[in-house]
Amino acid sequence: MAKNQKKITIASFNSLLEFSAIPYETRIAYLNKLLVRKNSANQKNITLLKMLYRYADENIIYKWQPDEVSQKLGVTPAALYKLKSRLLSGLRAYYCKWNDSEHKTSARIKYTGSQLNGTEKKISIKLRLAFEMNDAGLRKEAKDKFIKIEKVLLIYKTENKFKYLNLAHIYERLMIYYHVKNDKLKLSEIFPKLQQAASSADKFGLSEVEQTQLGIWVNYISFIKDKRVFLKKYDRAGIITSLKKVYREALRIRSYDYVLRALNGLASTENDSANYPEAEIYAGKGYEISCKLGYEEAKYFFASMLYITRIPQGNNDVPIGSSDILQYYHKLKKAKPLNHWAFYLENSCGKICMLLNMKESSDFYKARANSNILMQGHPYAAYMLFEAARDDYYNSLCSSFVVKDGWAYLDKINNALLESSENSCLITLHYNKAMNDMGFIWEVYLQLLITLYFREDSFDYERALLTINKMDRLIKNKRKVTALSTYRLLKLAVNILEHSDNPENMLLRYEYKFKKAVDFLINNPKEIDIFDYAVISSLARRLRCKEITAIVKDLYYWIDDNHPEILAPALREIEERTSKIKLIDGTKQSAA
Repeated sequence: MAKNQKKITIASFNSLLEFSAIPYETRIAYLNKLLVRKNSANQKNITLLKMLYRYADENIIYKWQPDEVSQKLGVTPAALYKLKSRLLSGLRAYYCKWNDSEHKTSARIKYTGSQLNGTEKKISIKLRLAFEMNDAGLRKEAKDKFIKIEKVLLIYKTENKFKYLNLAHIYERLMIYYHVKNDKLKLSEIFPKLQQAASSADKFGLSEVEQTQLGIWVNYISFIKDKRVFLKKYDRAGIITSLKKVYREALRIRSYDYVLRALNGLASTENDSANYPEAEIYAGKGYEISCKLGYEEAKYFFASMLYITRIPQGNNDVPIGSSDILQYYHKLKKAKPLNHWAFYLENSCGKICMLLNMKESSDFYKARANSNILMQGHPYAAYMLFEAARDDYYNSLCSSFVVKDGWAYLDKINNALLESSENSCLITLHYNKAMNDMGFIWEVYLQLLITLYFREDSFDYERALLTINKMDRLIKNKRKVTALSTYRLLKLAVNILEHSDNPENMLLRYEYKFKKAVDFLINNPKEIDIFDYAVISSLARRLRCKEITAIVKDLYYWIDDNHPEILAPALREIEERTSKIKLIDGTKQSAA
């Protein structure tokens, strides 16, 4: 990085990731739409959009340098920010099939002949537009509109229930938005505003329905406040109490949107706690009400919840089969990609695929991560994307083992896989500067260290040492860490590699330590996994030192005799690969 060059900010980084979260086909269609305009190919916004697409497609958005891009385009950093924001806003609207003018016309028609005065009518039209935008999945854009309308209402001189009821509703939606973003500061700032607006509205003789609706908003936000903070424990009892209040009150005034929201929250909370009978009851009520009202989106979601709550109980009696649920999800995702029911259904479809052991479960996992990104749930999306990338890495690692001379060892790993793994770690670390979860950061550093270690063609000891120093600080500060034995093994292997130029000195310095580390794994079999063996066997292959190789071979024979399950995934891959080769050779011989 050049001197005085600005580093990418978290906000800018998040916006770049949103480009990558939108499907490739949609991005290309949007670009082609812009290219239809006369002389558009040479315009700066098209050049910028192509650059953004390249960074997204190559998974290198952490390398984005605003100053360099500004110079290439011949614009100021401020102009670059505006150009990028407009392109992202346009792409998001295109993805969600949002037509601003159509919705504005619809809102105006709704309030034609209304008894509201001119100012209140304008506010109502803008509010309706913001709510519809929010429901379409354009939450960030809706949030901006809510904040603008809030400012208008706060300076509105007429003190009446219109002013305070609308303020309360705005604060309720803003609380949901900032909860998804895991922004505790904003949540603590807005909740008192909601309480104040509710208290002020009470002074203007609310009807029973209005009073109940106000209570529903407050109770629903109490559920949001009690709901789990990212990667932390949460108050389950508080959640259930708040949601039951919302359900009862919403049912009484026939506010079915909140009836279904409450039942969704209740069913999901009980299901997450493995309390399947209770979850089934709430899901059943949601399904029944959705069917009566003709709410197809909610109906299929609650059907999916019935599926994932009944199957673990051994009950196969479900109203809609898994294939029909999955088919409807794809249909809904195409029509309303960021609709909140599509988002909920995406999650439960992933769980259905896991229950059925379908390979599509990983696709749903990644799709859900992308939906979180586009709906501003960046911290949770970072966690999901990292876990998905780590699973891919694990699966590919298993296919990199070979058997030769009577023992299995890790062969050289594909550089593209290592590049992808490193990118995933760096992207996730960018997010966690905002998320500040040290336990999770430890996991990312561990994955990064493993990746750096396996980079045989370009092993960078200085980078590996820098990562080790950061992990040592986390241990020193008594942070919650996992896989400590794997880390210590990696740390030792990195140092052995660094001193491998002088084999005699390396053995003198590290042979005893290495033997002791391997003996620890043998004496503590629960501490060893396929990653540990991959590190050790890779070291033996790379060093070509008979003393180290002998130690690793002894470990392999011990695993083979006592805990064959540790290397079973890798050995199955080898067996399948060998069978395919034999089959191909046999086919060729037959043809001959």
